Amino acid sequence: MTLKQARLLTMANMVLIMTMVVVFISMIVNFGLDSLGAGYLLL
Repeated sequence: MTLKQARLLTMANMVLIMTMVVVFISMIVNFGLDSLGAGYLLL
C-alpha cells in the first residue's frame, strides 16, 4: 500500500464519517422539530 493509497483511504473514511454525522444530526433535528410541532399542535 502506497502513501497515496493510504491518504485516499483516510480521506474516504473521513468523508464517510462526516456524512454519517451530518445524517445523524439532521435526524435528531427532524425528531426535535416533530416533537415541537406535536407539542405546539397540542397547545
